[in-house]
Amino acid sequence: MPFEQLPPEIRVKIYDHVFSGSSTNITISKDNISTQRLSSLYQGTICRGDAALLLVNRLVYSEAKALLCDNREFAFASMQDFNRWIPQIAGNVQFIQHLTIGRSTPGLLKQCYGLLRRATSLKSFQVTFSYTIKGTLKKHLDEHWEVAKPYFVGDGVSREEGKRRVDLVTFAVSPSQKGVLEDDGSVLKELTADHQAICHKWFKLWVERYRNE
Repeated sequence: MPFEQLPPEIRVKIYDHVFSGSSTNITISKDNISTQRLSSLYQGTICRGDAALLLVNRLVYSEAKALLCDNREFAFASMQDFNRWIPQIAGNVQFIQHLTIGRSTPGLLKQCYGLLRRATSLKSFQVTFSYTIKGTLKKHLDEHWEVAKPYFVGDGVSREEGKRRVDLVTFAVSPSQKGVLEDDGSVLKELTADHQAICHKWFKLWVERYRNE
């Protein structure tokens, strides 16, 4: 029996089996960023070979692309890579559930958060503080909020939805980053659970204030 004539539920089980045997992360870099389809990810030197399954035919591509993203993390070395690649996969961004976005600058943040609004299945994302800003954690949060505000309190985003989106984000500093400082001026090399709680507290407070204005 041709594969296409198998019952849809059997085909889905086959896709699940193919994807379940591979690594979790899908790394997007300059090696594979030129792709316009998820199926071309296999061409990169540091990405998932199982994505080649999506090249079989249009039926397989349409049925399996969401499963490729299911509980997988898409990791971007830089926000520039994220901003370049996401528009190329168009509507497929809706299937992405987990994101890690590396090196960032204020000029890239606005586009980044605009693109995140398309990721309607998003369950978590990590974003690195800007390399070009030097100051305390609170200063970084202030700068970040001003650019990211539309994602959390923009048109069509309720107070509850805004706070839910705050819970999705994890803030990060890269190992080589020296611009995020403690109140005493020492360099913050990583953000602990306590730091994350502070970040979420401020963002939720700003969501609340914005909605009360």
